[in-house]
Amino acid sequence: MKHTLIVCVLVMATSFSAAGFAGQHKDGKGMHERHMERMAAELDLTAEQQDQIGNINSKYAKQYRELSQSHRKEIQSLLNKEQQEKMKALRDERRDKMADYHSRQNDKRGMNPDSDN
Repeated sequence: MKHTLIVCVLVMATSFSAAGFAGQHKDGKGMHERHMERMAAELDLTAEQQDQIGNINSKYAKQYRELSQSHRKEIQSLLNKEQQEKMKALRDERRDKMADYHSRQNDKRGMNPDSDN
């Protein structure tokens, strides 16, 4: 039961990070860039404020990646080889599902450059 919970938590954490990286549109802008543009427009941010917020976001993104990697390594150290392989398969499956979901969403919006639309 404990191992199942650990795997579920890891899969969820991985899916959130995969979702963030999968959200690119044909304009080449990812989720973070679009969020910054909306924030700048809605809050009427100056160029200096945008730069400062961008630096803060970059700092925390780096910390998140490092924490995520440490988290994954620590959990993997508790698992035997078979469990590690199963966890990787679950993570890959979740990543594929998220990429497929984002592709379908982009198709609906007419924003997927790889689609035949």
